[in-house]
Amino acid sequence: MCSSNYTTQEEKLLGQNASKVAWFNCCSGFSGDMALGCLIDAGADPDEIRRLLSGLEIGKWSLNTELTERNSIAATKVQIDYEKTSAARKLKDILAILETAKLPGKIAVTAAAAFHKLAEAEGKVHNRDKYDIHFHELGAQDTIIDIVGTLAALEILGIAGVYASPVATGYGTIYTEHGTITNPGPAVLEILKGIPLKGTDTDNEIITPTGAVLLATTVQTFGPIPPVSIEQVGYGAGSRIIPGIANLAQVIIGQSHVAPAHDDDLLYSQLLLLETNLDDITGENLSFCLQSCLETGALDAWITPTVMKKGRPGNVFSCLTGRENLEKLMGLLFHLTGTFGVRVREVGRYELQRHFDTVFVEGYELKVKTSQNRIKIEFDDVKVVSAKLKKPPREVIRLAESAWHDTHGS
Repeated sequence: MCSSNYTTQEEKLLGQNASKVAWFNCCSGFSGDMALGCLIDAGADPDEIRRLLSGLEIGKWSLNTELTERNSIAATKVQIDYEKTSAARKLKDILAILETAKLPGKIAVTAAAAFHKLAEAEGKVHNRDKYDIHFHELGAQDTIIDIVGTLAALEILGIAGVYASPVATGYGTIYTEHGTITNPGPAVLEILKGIPLKGTDTDNEIITPTGAVLLATTVQTFGPIPPVSIEQVGYGAGSRIIPGIANLAQVIIGQSHVAPAHDDDLLYSQLLLLETNLDDITGENLSFCLQSCLETGALDAWITPTVMKKGRPGNVFSCLTGRENLEKLMGLLFHLTGTFGVRVREVGRYELQRHFDTVFVEGYELKVKTSQNRIKIEFDDVKVVSAKLKKPPREVIRLAESAWHDTHGS
């Protein structure tokens, strides 16, 4: 999921075991009703979706589907009908609706995250706190049903992981209740920060805020389709016929080799890898840049010697970060290295939960980092204690590990 930049995930690599995943192709348009449509087309039961959403206290509504065509491709089109009201809901109102609905846990949590993200984007655009934003179009019944219904469809289909292509966007202007605005809309761009985009030759709105927030809160990785054995394919039709654009969302569902497992010690994070090739920078400046990146929030940074074009020796400077520090680190790399370009790609990282402790060796304290498979003594502490006791570092480490095992009975 993309609900946050660093989240605990109940997933782990399990060799050849398989789990069901979905990959959205959103290169020709993506909205909430298109997402829901392609999942229904792929086999999600509309009656089961209606049952799961029946607790939403939003007045009378109906979810209907019809088989249609876009560019001679059969697709499912979703139509949400509802009683319109003049009420403009705030975030707290929608969260209350979700809570009252008694949705299954995973659906409820992700739906709440989606509306938080929508409110944050609107708040940023309008310079207001997210809890003060009045949802108008985005608080309407059809938006709520599109978002919660799509999450319910993923649950019904038993999807363990969601992936997607880069997101197609148009250009020019579009008309909203706020008047004519740029295309893509400002809120859409806020939601899609850090997500790869693909420009399309149309002045139509082909990525909506609802579509954007569904991608941002469910997708683990954006890029080509991952290794998968295809089981189902679905197509969801957009409302409009757009010349030159299919206006279809496609979903491919199948078995991947990443299976869900319950392991509280395993953490998953969706991160960004920044890389640039350098052949005209001194070692001193490289070292300074590496340290500066770490101080600016990089989770890790490293330098790899390489041979570049024209046979020149050089270095690949790499930096790992969450989305929240992307702009700062990008600017730092351009400023400190003089590079003309930085590559950015999404990577997933699994890591074991770390636990921190202290031990004493002959009266001196050392910090200890442990996980389910190892003990690591903080080497800066080892150096200090080694000098004071006049013992080699390996002996201090042995004594510290022994002290930890004595304390923990293992």
